[in-house]
Amino acid sequence: MSQEKVASLPEHLAIRNLCPLGNFGRVFAILIRDLQHKFSADIRQMQAMYSIEDFRELNRPENMIITQHSRKRFAERGISVIDVCAAINNGEIIEQYPDDFPFPSCLILGKRDEKIIHVAASINEDIIYIITAYVPSGSKWENDYKTRKDDSK
Repeated sequence: MSQEKVASLPEHLAIRNLCPLGNFGRVFAILIRDLQHKFSADIRQMQAMYSIEDFRELNRPENMIITQHSRKRFAERGISVIDVCAAINNGEIIEQYPDDFPFPSCLILGKRDEKIIHVAASINEDIIYIITAYVPSGSKWENDYKTRKDDSK
């Protein structure tokens, strides 16, 4: 059967005609197809994982979107956009949230001068979306400010 005709057949018929090993071949072909779907989902998730370099490349105020609500919270918390940029420049990603919507996001631990800051952010194309920034509390974070304290104690 020519390649053009196989391509135009429904998927289950195309698999049957391409598998000379009968039922075993069909089952094997279906398993391979299912694995491809699973691995492509895993690859998509891995691609959503950020590196701090992804943020540093874009780390300029003109490349950031900060909502009015976030700006208000920054003012209440004594955090400026310059603080956020400094935290990204010298920080590290401590948590990844690949399932966040509409874009995967992460939590960055950084500092400006002696002020320790957590920045929750995501990237879409050439824009950094700042979700929030805050000074982490010693009651919720271990002394390294990377590890959440266990609430179950």
